[in-house]
Amino acid sequence: MGSRVKPTRIMCVNCRLCVNKLRRYTALALDTPVTSIICSWVYPQIILEDDYVCEPCRDLAIVTVNNNLQNEVPGNEEAGPSTIRDHKNVCLLCGCSILRRQSDKIFIESPNEMQQTIITIIESKLAPREITHSDRVCHACWLRTKREAVRMNNQDKNRQPLIDITHNEQQEQNLPAPADIPQTELTSTVETQRIVLPG
Repeated sequence: MGSRVKPTRIMCVNCRLCVNKLRRYTALALDTPVTSIICSWVYPQIILEDDYVCEPCRDLAIVTVNNNLQNEVPGNEEAGPSTIRDHKNVCLLCGCSILRRQSDKIFIESPNEMQQTIITIIESKLAPREITHSDRVCHACWLRTKREAVRMNNQDKNRQPLIDITHNEQQEQNLPAPADIPQTELTSTVETQRIVLPG
């Protein structure tokens, strides 16, 4: 029996769409103006050699570059960078389409403690990319992240008594030592309490 290796997901660096079975392009292999537009879209994330772009995002970047060339402002300044992402109905975590699936908004107004923990976990998985108010995740990823948040909260609760116990032990160790008894008093006490057993 061979060991099964979980296939890695290749995600578009711009829209986070899973492009394992789709046409994709190495982000740094594209023309420099196209790559720089994509870099401005995903800022503060830095594009690496193993990052890919899906075909619609590449096409959108090419159109944006062409529009910037046509609308070039005097003084060789480009028109403002576009923040458009081509795929808007994509789960940020797994890259699946959420157009016809149940999905959850990441940002919730006045989240409770559990929801805030879920948001924090999602932010840590997507760092350095920043999450916007329009970003969503599929319900399966939301539930998976919720289970992870519950597990983390339970570990924190279980860790709290352990911290209290170690704190109490440290306090006991810091108690002052009993007063030193002179050696003569100690030996006289021992001699008066000596018991002889029949042999």
